[in-house]
Amino acid sequence: MNEIKEIKQRLPIEELVWEYVQLKKTWKNFKGLCPWHQEKTPSFIVSPDSGICRCFWQCQKWGDIFKFLEYTENLEFKEALEVLATKTGVILQKKDFKKSEEKTSQIEILEEINNFYQEKLDDDAKISNLAKKYLVWRKLFFEKDWKFLRTEIWKKFEIWLAPDDSSLIFSHLRKLWFEEKDIFKTWVILKNEHWSGVYDRFKWRIIFPIKNLLWKTIWFWGRIFRWEENSAKYLNSSESSVFDKSMNLYGLNFAKDAIRKKKIVILTEWYMDTIACHRAGFDNAVASLGTAFNEKHVKILKRYTENFYLCFDSDLAWIEAIKRAFEVLNDWDTNIKIVKMLNWKDPDEAIENDVKNWTDFFKKAIENPLDIVEFLFFALQKKYDLKKIEDKKLFQKEIFQIISSSKNNLEKQEYLKKISFLLWVSENFLFDDFQNFDKKNKKIVRKNEEISDQKNIFLPENYLIWLILFEKKLLPVVKENLLLDFFEKSEKNFKIFEKIFEELEKNIFDEEKFFEEEKKFLQIKLQIESQHDFDNFEKLKLEALSLIKSINLKNLEKKEKFLKKNLNSKEKIGEFQSLLILKNKILKK
Repeated sequence: MNEIKEIKQRLPIEELVWEYVQLKKTWKNFKGLCPWHQEKTPSFIVSPDSGICRCFWQCQKWGDIFKFLEYTENLEFKEALEVLATKTGVILQKKDFKKSEEKTSQIEILEEINNFYQEKLDDDAKISNLAKKYLVWRKLFFEKDWKFLRTEIWKKFEIWLAPDDSSLIFSHLRKLWFEEKDIFKTWVILKNEHWSGVYDRFKWRIIFPIKNLLWKTIWFWGRIFRWEENSAKYLNSSESSVFDKSMNLYGLNFAKDAIRKKKIVILTEWYMDTIACHRAGFDNAVASLGTAFNEKHVKILKRYTENFYLCFDSDLAWIEAIKRAFEVLNDWDTNIKIVKMLNWKDPDEAIENDVKNWTDFFKKAIENPLDIVEFLFFALQKKYDLKKIEDKKLFQKEIFQIISSSKNNLEKQEYLKKISFLLWVSENFLFDDFQNFDKKNKKIVRKNEEISDQKNIFLPENYLIWLILFEKKLLPVVKENLLLDFFEKSEKNFKIFEKIFEELEKNIFDEEKFFEEEKKFLQIKLQIESQHDFDNFEKLKLEALSLIKSINLKNLEKKEKFLKKNLNSKEKIGEFQSLLILKNKILKK
């Protein structure tokens, strides 16, 4: 058995896909939202029997466990093979690579930089002492017996300190046979424009590595811990072929299992807030990477849960950030709650206060989140004096704008009831105001993401072929009714039907071999399985007869057009008349 087959046997495709997509059982298969494009209606089918998955809507991508990982994690086949071999315990045969070509991917270089500094700077007293004040304050280090020690959270998130010696990591990477051009592509080490040499963009910074779901380093974020003139407080790696900050979340590699288990994701705005949450036991927290929360983030997180808790900083931009996130999430049929942070600036500060004062404010805030109406009512009271009719109207308009973005009418109704109670306004009057507001101000954008009739994507011949392969009892029905003589002999499907009839009759049909030759029918197989219930043979028979009728009529009409142009003999006229009689007979069935 070769390595690829062994990996496939050990790791069912649905088990791998479950790590990325929330799947629901649909007869023999599983169904979920496609992980490769944005959609709201599930069109992604996973077939355990065939060992493949496929999107039947926008992107149309499909493949086995290797292709799935390649598409999802942006990997080459070799990388996907290594990841899945490690996951399944399959030992790969070592291949001979030239030393200069052995490691060239950016991920490998970034991972090596991260690992190197984890080990090299573990006991570096000089660096530690310089950063001591900031790191102790941030609860990333602690003092014990006159020693400066890393906390468990520091180790968990693999945080490190970049030294002043820019040549240190460059020399290390070159000794490992990484090419200079590949090292410079990471934008961590750069050539110095003023003198011959290199420099580290992150020197004298605390570095927070960002990892993908395979636990590979793909990005660095640096925070300065000593002031220097003309130095930016924060510094990020550049986006690259291995990293897009709008499609990644800090801490998700740690949090994904906890999110799935707790059925809630806590969204924070910053790295230290996520770290503080994990330190306090809220290991289902993640943060966006210096960019606004967007649809790509929702798509990723909806693989694990539909429940989103917004735990943003309570600064001047707080309300607007919550409103933007709410509008984004509303498009994705999610349950949205807001963690009330009015008393503290951010989760980090709230958790630190809990530790100092033996309180559990943050825990209670998580356990008792607010909906959007409750949040805005409390948050906007400083902005509006709700005793004044003018301010009440402005508040009502602002909150209507948010509610109108909801796609769920029941949710809207519940929100309006709550506003009525909070503002002491008649529910009927409020509902009328909202209806008027909705008609005047809401721009109706019709997003038709319903999956169209997929039968139009594939020819009826393709469906019929798979139905035969699925239920071999249909063979006599198909052979009796399908007019194979009216197929064009050069047509591919004619040869396929001939082959199926011949091999099934002899009981020598090798489905696996056939599918290796005709891979597109695997796609048809998934499509039909996702739309049909095959427990009832009579239904299958009716489906097959309907397809046969469609195929026969199409082929007869082609023949009819040909004969009309060539009615130059009694033989052709007779053939044409016979064809019309046969066509009418089929139409009457």
